[in-house]
Amino acid sequence: MGQMNSQDMLRRLLRAKTEAEPQGQMTGGRVVRLAIARAADEALGLSLTVLGVNQEVEDLDSMVKRLSGDWMLIGLVREDELVGVAGLDLQARAAAVEMQTLGQLRSAPAAERAITPSDVALCSPLVTGFLTELEEASRDTELAGWTDGATVGARISDARAVGLALSENRYRYIGVTLDLGTGERQGTILLALPASPATEKEPEAQTGRADLFKANFQATVMEAPAILHAVLHHMTLPLSKVAKFQVGDTVPLPGVTVGSVRMEAPGGQVLGRARLGQVTGMRAVRLEVAAPATLAEVQLPDRRSAAPAAAERPEPQVIPDQRMDVE
Repeated sequence: MGQMNSQDMLRRLLRAKTEAEPQGQMTGGRVVRLAIARAADEALGLSLTVLGVNQEVEDLDSMVKRLSGDWMLIGLVREDELVGVAGLDLQARAAAVEMQTLGQLRSAPAAERAITPSDVALCSPLVTGFLTELEEASRDTELAGWTDGATVGARISDARAVGLALSENRYRYIGVTLDLGTGERQGTILLALPASPATEKEPEAQTGRADLFKANFQATVMEAPAILHAVLHHMTLPLSKVAKFQVGDTVPLPGVTVGSVRMEAPGGQVLGRARLGQVTGMRAVRLEVAAPATLAEVQLPDRRSAAPAAAERPEPQVIPDQRMDVE
């Protein structure tokens, strides 16, 4: 480690002032400071100082604009659904990697390099600890419930992918600027989750949402176009006869009446019956209830009378035994 300069001394004094603050009403900013300090100590063994906390509640587009730069972005999921994002800048993720691979921080700031899967794996414990500490420490503050149930997911490539993956919502953004405790190294970590706290879904609320979805789905389906054919008669004719049809010819429809109209679906399924008529001079059909099927009595012959009497049955003929001699 290099020699302590004036800036290092100021940061140490700021840390001492923060740690010496009297215990009083916990605010959101103070909860964030304590949570990240504890998470870094427990997950990385790193003692750091929080230089500043920036909190904003904004829409998705405004939040995404904050993610441009050298951030390593990690998705935050709740019940297998992507709901937010965590981010570490170059120096913050380098500190997490160095503490877990070297056991200490380098004095010089980390050089820019491509993000690897190992970086994500080594930084995930810090993010997980930050979420856990916030959940436990924010019970009586404006952050109560904000991180409940949120866990670390997969890496997200860039800010544009975040904007496409997250739903339109109001998001609480928290950015924490960190003094990493070595030289002039500073880093930043951020969290962004829906501003409304995560609450357990009550059965009544679930039922209400299910009913609303059912009603909306039914309304959408009922707006779908339906095609009906009013068919008066079907007939089959030879092509030679059809080819001789002329304008003005009369085509007989045997057995057809104004009540013979069938309402058919495009596949030919009969949906109902109708009667042909007019409405204000326009051809129309009136839907009718199909006549119920009726059962008629059928006289069956009496089996006893149909069968011949035993006395009248002819005697079976006995064929005499005929033998043939074969020499």
